[in-house]
Amino acid sequence: MTTKKRIATATHSPNFPTGFGRVNKEISNSLGKKYEVFCIGWQFQGLPFQPKFPYLKSPENYVICPTALGGNYNEFGQKTFPPFFQTFKPDMLLTLADWFVFSRPAHGFSSNWLPNFIAKKGRLLAQKKVEWVWYFPVDSTPICVAFVDILRYCPHPVTMSKYGFKELDAQGFMSMYIPHGVDPTVFYRLPDEERLKIRRNIGMRLGIRNLEDKKIYFWGGRNQIRKFPQLLIEAFGKFAQDKDDVFLLLHTTPVPAEAGYSLGLHIERYNLQGKVGFTNSGSIYMPTDSFLNEIYNAADYYIDTAGGEGFGFFRVEPYWIPAIMPYWTTAPEFMGREPIINISEGFSDHRKDGNKSLTKTKYGFLVPLIDAWSTGVGSDFGVIDRDYFIEAMNYFYYHDSEAKNMGMARKQFIVKEYNWDWIRTMWLDYISSIFDENESEFVYANVPTVGQ
Repeated sequence: MTTKKRIATATHSPNFPTGFGRVNKEISNSLGKKYEVFCIGWQFQGLPFQPKFPYLKSPENYVICPTALGGNYNEFGQKTFPPFFQTFKPDMLLTLADWFVFSRPAHGFSSNWLPNFIAKKGRLLAQKKVEWVWYFPVDSTPICVAFVDILRYCPHPVTMSKYGFKELDAQGFMSMYIPHGVDPTVFYRLPDEERLKIRRNIGMRLGIRNLEDKKIYFWGGRNQIRKFPQLLIEAFGKFAQDKDDVFLLLHTTPVPAEAGYSLGLHIERYNLQGKVGFTNSGSIYMPTDSFLNEIYNAADYYIDTAGGEGFGFFRVEPYWIPAIMPYWTTAPEFMGREPIINISEGFSDHRKDGNKSLTKTKYGFLVPLIDAWSTGVGSDFGVIDRDYFIEAMNYFYYHDSEAKNMGMARKQFIVKEYNWDWIRTMWLDYISSIFDENESEFVYANVPTVGQ
């Protein structure tokens, strides 16, 4: 009898239904059909308000294991890995995480702690080789030196966007591209009568009369610096100053839990009281799928000013409405265009060194950049041209019929290109190829050429 291979997945908050938690659930459930899968849950401690301690047996195909947070330099479970490996002896570690999880010397960590563990301690503890698959976002350009250092250790890097794949290729790294997805049986357009009821209910809760008669622009995401929600409010404020039948619905927190923006102050600055409202922001990190689907169905248009996204679930899940997004990072690929990795190629013709204007696609608009915003690690986010962003919002406002057609076209595109059905199969095929269980086109050798 052949023993099943053991896979340990590791990611942030795997019991949360959004972000990395959602992706981990899809991947782990898929791999759990063939392998024995355990999840090391960073930010999961098995507390009463979380899934049952000490282990959560999923109703499907994997187990979540709690990891103590913080204290004595155990952030992201740095000290949890040795005993976990000793106990479960996995054949593969599949991490779903940003690069900085593995390299944070400013927090007192040893640099590249996980790659060092896999290369040395992991093999010693498990008495066998441990394959490492790293699934990660790329949200700025160029990828920083610390990111490159970790990539040198990883035999199986997997990017979640075409943009990330191109960034790695430019740095001399071969990788695999597997996107996130959307499940059209979970997120879908509701009948018009139900959508009107949802709008009325949101309007009643927010104290907005006749919300069902307004044109609703929507954005969702964490209130953090790189997403630039303050630019969204600024642009909407200028757009809405002569309109009483528009509303901006935000699925985020008004006050940031980390570095971000006090959005209420920005709303006051642009006199948007009564024209901007928040969903149940207390559930920003723990919304149900049905709650999210209702929020998506309340909206007419999706708008986004993020300076950089590694993927962006809110960019694909409300796939039946047209979108306005920056011509930068992952947005172009969700709008049927090839991503660019040279940020100057996205600069607006309102700059002396730029030549891009507002780009109309079958699915909405891509907005050029007015500037680059340098991060603390030497990479750049893109700052949208607010004038062109306002022009795109006005186009939707005055061309309602065409906007609806864009939404219908976008629905066909997203459901075909980003459907979890084929993405789950892709993961199974890829992991099988690493275990040499069958021949596969997905086998890649990682050959770094930078800094050696």
